[in-house]
Amino acid sequence: MGGRIGHVSVVVLVLAFLGAGAPALAQGVRAMSSAGVSLGSGVSAAAAGQSRYDGRLGVMFSARLDADGRAVTRIDGDGLTVVKTATAFGEVEIVVSFKEDRVELSLGPNAIRVRRGPAQATLNPKRLTEADLAGVERVIRGSRAIRAFKQLTAQIEFTDAPDDGFTLGALVDGALVRFLDGEVGVVHRLGHRLRAQRRARVRPASLPAVRSQFPDCWGEYELTVDGHMDTFIECVDDAGDASWYLQSLLAAGCELDWVMRAETAAFQYLACAAVPIR
Repeated sequence: MGGRIGHVSVVVLVLAFLGAGAPALAQGVRAMSSAGVSLGSGVSAAAAGQSRYDGRLGVMFSARLDADGRAVTRIDGDGLTVVKTATAFGEVEIVVSFKEDRVELSLGPNAIRVRRGPAQATLNPKRLTEADLAGVERVIRGSRAIRAFKQLTAQIEFTDAPDDGFTLGALVDGALVRFLDGEVGVVHRLGHRLRAQRRARVRPASLPAVRSQFPDCWGEYELTVDGHMDTFIECVDDAGDASWYLQSLLAAGCELDWVMRAETAAFQYLACAAVPIR
């Protein structure tokens, strides 16, 4: 698995982060939905959503909040379908399908489960091991759905167009899939991509009163993910100080930590924007 060697427990710091403030956020989203908050078109936040067709990629992106306050995003194009459902409690389900091939991923603070037909494997974020990573790779090996999604996210990654909420969500989901498939370096590249794009933009300052009434959801999302990049870099630096036979696996734990943090931040962005996507 490309240098992931040894057997070691990795304490993933995201566990506390995933639960922080989650009940209040979920309660706020449900209250907004039940109150029939409008997005400007007279449609409630729970039912409304937004979609965008990307002719360059040949896919349709869509996002919405469902009646239970869960964020639902979807990608459709040329036989590929990717549906992600995320909650404020750090629970994420991603279903990647391509024609008859289907892979299901479930993320939570205590387990990451991967299922493809009768085959399945589980990672424990508290105790990441080489054997578990290899087990996940065996489940998704040869998957046409995973290959198609990886091709799409690689196409997004290697273009110069700035990311919006749709393409960034696809890149984060793709980083998880590519990590589980054994790809090395994808999280590092994505984190630096987001940092470069954020710093390339100059945002005018907002008065506190205006900012509290109309929050800059996208700006706060970028700031959050950029902060997670600092944590990732520190984590990788610490991994480099470990014994040589543990470094690769510890670095893998850093990548998994960043992806799970980014997934949670994506839910918070959708809930804040409710929905519309930037």
